[in-house]
Amino acid sequence: MTAFIAAFAGFARPAALVATTLAAAIVPAAADGILTAKYVLSVGGVEIGRANVVVQASDATFEIAATGKITGILRAVSSGKGTVASRGAMNAGKPAPQVFAVSTDTDGKA
Repeated sequence: MTAFIAAFAGFARPAALVATTLAAAIVPAAADGILTAKYVLSVGGVEIGRANVVVQASDATFEIAATGKITGILRAVSSGKGTVASRGAMNAGKPAPQVFAVSTDTDGKA
């Protein structure tokens, strides 16, 4: 189970990369825009986690925030959750992160 929790916590950095890529993809379509996405993570149809991602982008800047937590039957063994955020400038329609932060908490231990 510890390996799963570590893998879930390691999900934060790839999630930020995906969110940054999404920010780059939406900028040409809309100069100023907000993308909100909600995800349910499951294995074999059984829910094990939830994640929310919000991306705001303009011609000059972008900001991304994501949260995730363990849910469903895994809550019986862990209360893992985490957040990730990034913001920065847009250069030639591509994000250039200036700030990046990750926070994870497993069973009350940050």
